[in-house]
Amino acid sequence: NKLLLFVIVNIFLAVNSNAQTYMLEINIKNASDSMLLLAMHNGDKQYIRDSAYMDSKGTAFFTGAHALDAGVYIVAMGGVQLFDFIISEKENQKFTITTTKGDYTNTLHFTNSPENEEFANFNRYMIKQQKDEEELRQMVLKNPNDDKVIVQAEVKEKEIKEKYHAYVGEIEKKYPKSLLSSLVKTMDRPVMPKLNIDKSDSKYDSIYTMQYYLYTKKHYFDNYDFTDERLVNTPVFTPSLHYYFDNILVQSPDTIIEMVDKIIERTLPNPTMTQFVVSTLFNKYLDKDQMG
Repeated sequence: NKLLLFVIVNIFLAVNSNAQTYMLEINIKNASDSMLLLAMHNGDKQYIRDSAYMDSKGTAFFTGAHALDAGVYIVAMGGVQLFDFIISEKENQKFTITTTKGDYTNTLHFTNSPENEEFANFNRYMIKQQKDEEELRQMVLKNPNDDKVIVQAEVKEKEIKEKYHAYVGEIEKKYPKSLLSSLVKTMDRPVMPKLNIDKSDSKYDSIYTMQYYLYTKKHYFDNYDFTDERLVNTPVFTPSLHYYFDNILVQSPDTIIEMVDKIIERTLPNPTMTQFVVSTLFNKYLDKDQMG
């Protein structure tokens, strides 16, 4: 009997030691005595997954007996999103997050999660890139008839996109098969080849518009992995799906049905993704006029 009891106890301890749990330590400098919420993205919505009280030193712990689903998570306080982070897999859900109140993005760092440290760097990179792109737009708006300024802006814009593409490539090599890699690829939009026609040609605008439409229709989702179900739990996948069907495609039944079929075909290796995409698009076009 003692031997049997010994075996049972050891089996119980072994099972529980291998159980996938999460423990996230949050340290926020200059903050204290507040409730933090942990929320996750799913489709185009966010759901609260956990809560934790921050002590007088600005420390709080999110803990759970069951691993978190892969996706992008939000830490919020007082109804305000403070920062986000990534969960790629069940095996790495014990790490520490440190930041400073009032400057969450620039001071955000992770211990024991290299992927999230890279994600924080990526977010800072994107803020800088968006600022640079906005400066170029303003420069063109202020000088709409200055060909020199327009060409200069086009050259700089190309440089920005090339640097981003190279950066994405570095992340893919460093973190292959990670959610971070899959996520940043979706933001690496394919660039339409330059038209072999002079801008002074009276037909340039109409030709460009048509070619841009055809190219975007075909290549918008080139860098999306429709077999990676983790993307469903990010703020990118579902909004992009809606944007594509609402703003990119011509709103005709034939065009919509054609692209619905092509996208669903790309999900077939993963039944979970097939179910999600079919459900999302079915609900989108249920009783819609353009579907007849």
